[in-house]
Amino acid sequence: TTTTGRAYMLHLGGPNGGVIVGAHRALYLTRILPAAYTVTEKTRAAAGIVDAAGGTAIVDGVYWVMRDTISTALWSVGVSAAGSLAEVVSSVAYSSTTYIWLGVFTNKAGTRAEFFSSTDGTTWTFETAITTGLPSSSQLCTFATGVTKAGTGTTSIPMTIDLVAFRLPSMAVRA
Repeated sequence: TTTTGRAYMLHLGGPNGGVIVGAHRALYLTRILPAAYTVTEKTRAAAGIVDAAGGTAIVDGVYWVMRDTISTALWSVGVSAAGSLAEVVSSVAYSSTTYIWLGVFTNKAGTRAEFFSSTDGTTWTFETAITTGLPSSSQLCTFATGVTKAGTGTTSIPMTIDLVAFRLPSMAVRA
C-alpha cells in the first residue's frame, strides 16, 4: 500500500470495463503472500470478483477477505449485492509468511459461488458454496486482488501478488 491508502491489481476489460455476475460463468484465481498487520498497521486483504478495488467498501462482489476486525486469523468468504454483505469465516488460516492460492467460481446463472484455496497448489480446500446474496446481472464488477490500510499507522504495507488468472467463457453485451 501507500502509507495512507491501498494497492490493488485489477482487470478492467470486458463490456464497459468489467465482469457481470449472472451473465456468464467466471473463474478467478490468485496466489498471494498477504501482508502482516499490527494494532496500528491494520489491513484488509481481499481477492475475487468485486466492484470496489480498495478504499471503499465492497458493494457488489464474490470474494475472499481478511478483515482485521475478526478475532480469529482466518480468511472469510463473502458475497455482496447492493451493499448487503454476507460473509462467513472459513477454515483457511491467514498467514503473512505462507503463499496462498485463493479461487472463486460463479455459475452462469449467478446463483452459486464456489470458494477454494491451497497453500501448496496440490491439496485444495473447498468452502461451503453460497447460493444467496450474489450480485445481479445489473451490477458491474471486476477481478481484483489487493490490500487496504485500515489502521492509523503510516508505514507502507507490502502484499506480494504472485499470480492473477481469470477465465470468462463468454462475454455478455451490456446495453
